Amino acid sequence: MNHNIRQRVINSIGLPVVKIEHVQGELGSGMFDRKGVEIFEGDIVQVSKGKETFKERVKFSAGAFIMDIYDLCDFESFELEVIGHAED
Repeated sequence: MNHNIRQRVINSIGLPVVKIEHVQGELGSGMFDRKGVEIFEGDIVQVSKGKETFKERVKFSAGAFIMDIYDLCDFESFELEVIGHAED
């Protein structure tokens, strides 16, 4: 995933400037699946809630980690399992 990092720095003559750096990376959600694996943006997660089981891709949008219509925070760790990554 492409991301921009904005830094406020002091240039070589002592003036404050904004530096924007483009990086390739993935955002970690801080949530872990049933096996203790951290869930990152772009991961394919299998959700087992009650008798229902489905697979969704994790995205980062509007400040939240989401899966299609669900928010990742709607689930407990024991209901989630990382089974792959979208770019694999």
